[in-house]
Amino acid sequence: MQSEKQTIRDRTRSTTGFAFEPRTLCAVPTVFGRSSALFAAVDGLGGGDPRVRAAQLQHRVANAVREEILAGGQSLEEHLAEVDLNLPGLSYDRMIRLLRGKTQMQLADVLFWADRFGRVRAVVVEELLRS
Repeated sequence: MQSEKQTIRDRTRSTTGFAFEPRTLCAVPTVFGRSSALFAAVDGLGGGDPRVRAAQLQHRVANAVREEILAGGQSLEEHLAEVDLNLPGLSYDRMIRLLRGKTQMQLADVLFWADRFGRVRAVVVEELLRS
């Protein structure tokens, strides 16, 4: 009988990675991206879970984006109309889904907003330095 040594790759195969809807990790999903306070995670998930941390970061980025756009006297739609980039990911519909936590932000989204708003940069740096 010959046995092969299993690697970590063999034991933990996954086809989805970290695919999840960020707002579903929030105990009260309607506060996602609309409150400056960190949200309470659903029962059973702790703050050390990377999905919760990613959702918290997205929640905080979304809140900072909304506040910065409002402080500039614009709506999201007006702000995006002024962006001089022809990128498919910058559609109004997609941005609304990101800010509501219905869709996961990608690194490109975080960098897009961080390039525009210092507050978003500060939120990202705070989260990365948090241990």
